[in-house]
Amino acid sequence: MRVHHRRPTPICSRMKKLEELIRPNVRALLTRLPASPETQRPEGVISLDRNESPYNAPHNRYPAAERRELLAEASLATGIRPECIFAGSGAWDIFDLLLRTFCRPGTDNVIAPTPVSEGFARLAALNDVAYRSVPLGPRFELQADRLLEAADERSKIIFICSPNNPTGNLADAEEIVRTADAFPGLVVVDETYLAFSSAPSLRRQPSAHPNLIVVSSMSQAWASAGLRVALAFARPETVALLDRVRPPHNISAPSLRLARETLRRNYSIFKWNSLVADERRKVMAAFTQLPFCTCVYPSEANFFLARLKGAKRIYRYLAAHGIAVKDCSAYDGCADCLRIGIALPHENTALLSAMRKYDPETEEEDPRLP
Repeated sequence: MRVHHRRPTPICSRMKKLEELIRPNVRALLTRLPASPETQRPEGVISLDRNESPYNAPHNRYPAAERRELLAEASLATGIRPECIFAGSGAWDIFDLLLRTFCRPGTDNVIAPTPVSEGFARLAALNDVAYRSVPLGPRFELQADRLLEAADERSKIIFICSPNNPTGNLADAEEIVRTADAFPGLVVVDETYLAFSSAPSLRRQPSAHPNLIVVSSMSQAWASAGLRVALAFARPETVALLDRVRPPHNISAPSLRLARETLRRNYSIFKWNSLVADERRKVMAAFTQLPFCTCVYPSEANFFLARLKGAKRIYRYLAAHGIAVKDCSAYDGCADCLRIGIALPHENTALLSAMRKYDPETEEEDPRLP
């Protein structure tokens, strides 16, 4: 979705302090908010102040220790200090929290490349924040100059997805850093799909670039979509701020415990992600041989984007054969494109078998499908 806007006023040259970026009403609220919404009680303390039921232990108690234990485990898994890690209830929970903390409704704006997940525009609209989309290059490459040209003095956040969704390609790390160096607001990088790539993470970069926030959802990288847990890596002062603004106990105790156990399974996670990357290469290579496939775009994610003659008809054909893919035709620059997720080998084989049997000249559409 491309949003047209007036020619922006040039942004200021210096990076703003965190306090300058915070919404005024949030800044005023901080004086009344505790440093952390949760406090851990010593053993033996009779807690009568939290209105918890005395029955159904341990689920009757709000999680406190579990959150700190998750951050400690995430620190061991990533090599990042716990005070530089924020845990949210999924990546979109973190993005929404950033909008609510920094963006004034009806006044500020955020920027994102296009094509990209429609979730960013949706969150901006829900928060009454103007959304500015900037086209990626002809091969879906990120261009810092384009993002910066779209910014003005009311631009608070630039969102970047790397690998990008739905295109699957990596954003050039130097372009991301150049954007962060020149932009006075926050640059938020979604690395949810990076685990399927050999490229290094940017999560250590906030130490050198205070306005950079790197987000990684456990949905993909740790194969745990059902837990709804994501991690953000940022400067300690940014994490401390988000910790005070977030809703108390925003992640359930069972999710915190299961996420902690998952983070310990480094070998299994690495193996799974490697298998997915191997399957991705095989399926992408097979798609390039299809006579009605005009382009398979480079991908470092657990999916890829393919341009196909008659993509909508192929989408309906696959649906009729019990195979669901993503029709991306409505995305900017993605006409006749389908996003193909990578699954288990036998499921990928079923997809390829169906695609090889497809004949655009003779295949009749199922009248039951829209």
